[in-house]
Amino acid sequence: MNTKLLFFYSELINSITTDPINNNAHEKLENFVKDLIEYCSKEENIFASFRFLREIKSDITLKKKFLSGNNSYEIEYLINKLIVYLATELDVIRYKISNPNLINLEYLKPDIPELLHWTGKKVDLVELVYAIAKSINGGKASMSKIFRCFEFIFQINLGNYYDILGEINLRKSNTTRYLDSLPENIYSILKSLNN
Repeated sequence: MNTKLLFFYSELINSITTDPINNNAHEKLENFVKDLIEYCSKEENIFASFRFLREIKSDITLKKKFLSGNNSYEIEYLINKLIVYLATELDVIRYKISNPNLINLEYLKPDIPELLHWTGKKVDLVELVYAIAKSINGGKASMSKIFRCFEFIFQINLGNYYDILGEINLRKSNTTRYLDSLPENIYSILKSLNN
């Protein structure tokens, strides 16, 4: 959580609730929003920003209900304006989360392994992906999403994977050639563990 923003937020709430006109609440609101936007655009951990904004929005929404009895148009106006700013920043963060290419993932780098490259035949990877597809998201993931993930993970363009499946289907014998070779691989690994 950003302590500077929390401090400005506390000051802002105090000035809104005590005497919004004499405490320069409008100016404090503008300064808070400027710092808020700067924080959200520079914060590397987008999920921390999201949680932080949700906490502030929840807090101000509760305070709004508590302060609504004051019958002060000024207080109501400032609180509503703050809620709109918070909602806008939350929408921006949601947009970034749903469009990961807009997120700076540098802070995640230590956790992201080096990309791998598929060195086998494309047809073998297509055969493997179709074979395990029902085990991904309970069989509810679309084939295009699954293939895009594998293409990304293994840095390969599989092209029209449906046509490749058609080629696999046309094989006269040993239709699942690659899958049939997999038990040999695991058996040799297990054998080396036992020796």
